[in-house]
Amino acid sequence: MHLFERAEARAAVVTSAVLDAAVGRLLWAPASAAGFEGAWWPRSGDAARELRDLVPAVSEHVGGAITRVSLNMDAWTGDHPRRLRLADRIVRVGWFHSIDPAIVTLGRGTFDRVTLLLVPFDLSESAGGDVMARLASLPSWPTTAAAALAGAVAPAPAS
Repeated sequence: MHLFERAEARAAVVTSAVLDAAVGRLLWAPASAAGFEGAWWPRSGDAARELRDLVPAVSEHVGGAITRVSLNMDAWTGDHPRRLRLADRIVRVGWFHSIDPAIVTLGRGTFDRVTLLLVPFDLSESAGGDVMARLASLPSWPTTAAAALAGAVAPAPAS
């Protein structure tokens, strides 16, 4: 097997594992990563629906309840709720025009915030899967959203 074929096969396995995760498409960065703790590729632009799965998964990962989330207002379609009721708590949601549209931050009390790269929900399965597989294969992630998403093919404009 050639090097390219091995990389392609590894990417296919990683992509499958990421896409089949219960929370949707969430990938944690290697410990050496600077800038992002992970990458999240939501299935839709409905933040309230998507956050209902993301928040418990991040809470479990960090070992404590996430109590607040910050999002870019223009990166999401549908409603922009200020509070999100989960089974065991209410999470405050902050909507900002000034936050990078490719970033989601989650916080819990006075602890450090978790910063996730937001892979655009409207990327094709192929393009989004490629971004996630590429990140999964890197020993160190890019430090900016633009660099992490470089090469991702934007969706075709609606006609």
